[in-house]
Amino acid sequence: MNHSLKEPVGPAGELEYQGLLVQARRYDGPEGQIQRVCLHKGAAAVLALWQGKICLVRQYRYAQGRECLEIPAGKLDPGEDPRQTARRELLEETGLEAGRIILLAALCSSPDALAETLYLYWAQDLRQAQARPDEGEFLDNLSLTPAELDQLMRQGELQDAKTLAALEIARRRGLL
Repeated sequence: MNHSLKEPVGPAGELEYQGLLVQARRYDGPEGQIQRVCLHKGAAAVLALWQGKICLVRQYRYAQGRECLEIPAGKLDPGEDPRQTARRELLEETGLEAGRIILLAALCSSPDALAETLYLYWAQDLRQAQARPDEGEFLDNLSLTPAELDQLMRQGELQDAKTLAALEIARRRGLL
């Protein structure tokens, strides 16, 4: 097979929505097909094992309509290196500083509709510092052993994709 799978569309798409975190664009194909894409600035998440337990946060997620349990994460600031985002979010949300940050993966969570790259990191050489949550950010810190997280997965209570992916990748690399 030597044909392109890309549908020809206009270069930038028509801006339909501009928000704080995302923008939505409409792309019109030559045969009347329409594709809407949500563009996100990107994010980084970090898996940290501190004193035998994985550092997690619980926070209310409006898109899910419930509290979610997940690893520390946050959006990339303009021009920010994803490693720095991971370091910043780990410190802000857990009060831990990482001496070393290792890339586990760069994911596209929903490539058909969402233009976002999510960088997953493993934190090493941790030291305790002071947590500094963003203003208006409400979250609870908790730490669970890998066995406790396995139990939550089996019960269907751990559903956050970035957390599940980071845990599985870390296991496959022998980090957990």
